Amino acid sequence: MTQLPAFHNEEAGVSLYRVGCIPFREEIARKRPSSLFDMIFADPPYLLSNGGTTCYAGKMVKVDKGK
Repeated sequence: MTQLPAFHNEEAGVSLYRVGCIPFREEIARKRPSSLFDMIFADPPYLLSNGGTTCYAGKMVKVDKGK
């Protein structure tokens, strides 16, 4: 892989990567088609504390949750 893991434990067989999951997943699929994933954790910027908005029931609503 071109990306080094942020954490790796050889004994447990665990590697954690802090990357954009779609390009990284595609890279792994090209290089190791039989690779398995136990989990992909996504933490996008939901922007819930800075006056953001979302679409709820067809209407734009505020999602500001405070500090």
